[in-house]
Amino acid sequence: MGTNRLLDGVATSERTFSANFTEDLNGHTVQISTLPAGINVSGAQHYLTGDTANFSAPATVVIGGIPYSFSAFKQEGVVVSVNANFAKPFSTSDPASLEYVVEYLPTNPFPLIRSAVANYTSPIPAVTDLRFSITFDRSIRLTPATTIQITNPSAVRRWYLPRAHFPRPGWDWTRSLFE
Repeated sequence: MGTNRLLDGVATSERTFSANFTEDLNGHTVQISTLPAGINVSGAQHYLTGDTANFSAPATVVIGGIPYSFSAFKQEGVVVSVNANFAKPFSTSDPASLEYVVEYLPTNPFPLIRSAVANYTSPIPAVTDLRFSITFDRSIRLTPATTIQITNPSAVRRWYLPRAHFPRPGWDWTRSLFE
């Protein structure tokens, strides 16, 4: 009877009609940009309805000597995933064109101390058994050696992280000041 959406006519006897529908939207084009720009993220391509896209972004990158950590995949400013790898199945309810922005945040290039505990509280008395336990936020490089400086009005004592006790993320490092 035709391809029009409206069927116009007068039925003078019993009739049977069949309607065959096809999806108007059968494909989705995905574009990906990054903040900062220039980071290689996989998954930008054309997908058919019913396909599943696998997106993958590096967890960390270094640009111009500045380390960055993955933050989120966003679509129109809304967080879609906080995982650097995620899968998305496409349906007819998804738009024909999608753009994801992958955001990275600068990471402090210097190790930070998560916690530090001593066996004495401040002010520390004149003792021969002063001990510190220090937890860093990441692995510490072998070189240059990390220096911890303890000061007071009359003296300065420095000591270095020994390679045999090289700390890893979340590990505690404990050493006597007098070793």
